[in-house]
Amino acid sequence: MKSVVSRVVFVACIGIPTIAFAYGENGDINIPYGSRAIHLLVNEARTAPHEALANCGSNCPEGVTTCFKSALPPVYLHDGLTKAAQFYADFSAYANCLQHDTPCTLVSSIASDYPATCDGNPSCACTSHKATCKSTGGTSWSNRISMFSKTHGSSSENIGYMGNGSANFPNGPLDKFNNWLLEKGTNKKCEFDSSNGHRFNILSESNVSLGVGYSIKKGSSFYNLYGVQDFGSKYSGEKPSLTAGSHYNADKKLYFKTHYYSTVEAKQVVIAINGKCTDLSLTRGTAKNGIYGTSNIAQPPKCTPYFYEAIDSKGKVTRYPTTGSLLFSIDTADLNCDKSWQKESEIATCLGTPTCSDGQHVYGNTCEADSIENCGAHGIVCTIENADSMACTNGACTVTKCQAGYHIYNNICQPDDINNCGAHENVCSADNASEIACQDGLCVVLSCEAGFHLYENTCEADDIDNCGAHENVCSADGATEVTCQDAQCTIVACEEGKQLENNQCVDAGSPDNPTPEDPDNPTPEDPDNPTPEDPDNPTPDNPDNPTPEDPDNPTPDNPDNPSPEDSDGSSQSSSDSDCSSAPLMNTHTSPFWFLLGLFGLGIARRRRDD
Repeated sequence: MKSVVSRVVFVACIGIPTIAFAYGENGDINIPYGSRAIHLLVNEARTAPHEALANCGSNCPEGVTTCFKSALPPVYLHDGLTKAAQFYADFSAYANCLQHDTPCTLVSSIASDYPATCDGNPSCACTSHKATCKSTGGTSWSNRISMFSKTHGSSSENIGYMGNGSANFPNGPLDKFNNWLLEKGTNKKCEFDSSNGHRFNILSESNVSLGVGYSIKKGSSFYNLYGVQDFGSKYSGEKPSLTAGSHYNADKKLYFKTHYYSTVEAKQVVIAINGKCTDLSLTRGTAKNGIYGTSNIAQPPKCTPYFYEAIDSKGKVTRYPTTGSLLFSIDTADLNCDKSWQKESEIATCLGTPTCSDGQHVYGNTCEADSIENCGAHGIVCTIENADSMACTNGACTVTKCQAGYHIYNNICQPDDINNCGAHENVCSADNASEIACQDGLCVVLSCEAGFHLYENTCEADDIDNCGAHENVCSADGATEVTCQDAQCTIVACEEGKQLENNQCVDAGSPDNPTPEDPDNPTPEDPDNPTPEDPDNPTPDNPDNPTPEDPDNPTPDNPDNPSPEDSDGSSQSSSDSDCSSAPLMNTHTSPFWFLLGLFGLGIARRRRDD
């Protein structure tokens, strides 16, 4: 067996999650039987390292009981690392090449290409479409792992070549595993070095996750068998009590084994195969961290389904794999099953249905926590249309928040409208509103009826203190009465000496603002301030432009038809009496007063002519 130096490197973790599958399922690749067997053997060795190294002898100069005296926690099957390891096992078998750094530059899409469009053959995995063994400058081993996984933390890797020739390897995965575990070291210190690196990777306390690749490819006249272990320092996936399970040959015996790890002791561990349940015995470790197995089962036909179950002292049942069954295979290329896991199980359960607490559901005869990805049952994903956030409550999907424009009603997201605004049947209404809308789950007044204006999402009545808008107070200089009409402040009356023009109170009679004449109600003459004459339209007293006489209605100063003066100065109507009999003047029309009146008329006329 060719020994290869193990390497350790710290890889930056940028938090890109890998696709998660139920624990022990194949995921999106076919996990070969040998990969599961090596995973089981790793945890079997970690359960009691000094027992696993009992036959190491001089190959372990560092001292078995000194360096490996304590039991270790298990490593859990990691989806991304499993895919990375299986790819490189297939690649190495195709290329028939054993080296950590890939002997070519891998295509950038290899993680998604494998195995859907590229089965690991260098012709599709390499940018050059070929791999030259022992070449350098290709994709480093750590970068290759990171192409498949971003959640494993720091990494380390074991690779190995089992040999060629016959397709039958009596002890199969166990032989490959022991070549790593029991390799001949030269360092007497309890530390990793180039001679004991495989052993230290397997038994490192800092390693908590693992992916195993195991590949057999038939050459022209021989078989190539390669194994790959990719370890990680982080794991955030499912941690069931049964961490691993498989079968393997050892010393011409067929063993079926599983690993149990929990803070609660195992009460009973069984295997379901060939239509019946068989109890397993503790073969290494303790009831809290131990290997349970049997060698009393006859070799079944190839691809026979089987699974393991454990019930702890509190009655909790755990199953491996979580769903479905493993498929029996032996380590010969012509008899390998096409896959190592199937969804269907021959037996539904051996240990009965577990009793789960609130917030959990039965899954693969164990209890799985309710979540929006597994609500009330495994694989029931909560999807509620237009929901912004959801929860799984009492095993049922519930909406906790809807997207904008929707509200929760009967566990659905109902669209907002004016009849269901922010809540079912919350009808939008507002006194004196002409238009209302529902915006962001709230009723909003958009406009008001005539005589009202919008104020704090209500319609406030127009008045002189709030005219067309809140606190828009109506006031005007010189106004004695103001009102609000059609949302506009309107002057009704002005102070004395003011007149109303264009909704303003202005000075009456001002040269800039003359008082308009009302033809039906002319302004009376002010004797002390007569109206000036219009030369284009003279008054009747204008001597330069006399008014033509009406023969039927002569003016009072027509000598042929004078108007007699009334004693109080007003004009008298003419009568049918003889004018000659009338006195020429009365006491108020003596020559003195007559002359004085004419003098006054002259003054008045001059005043009008000025």
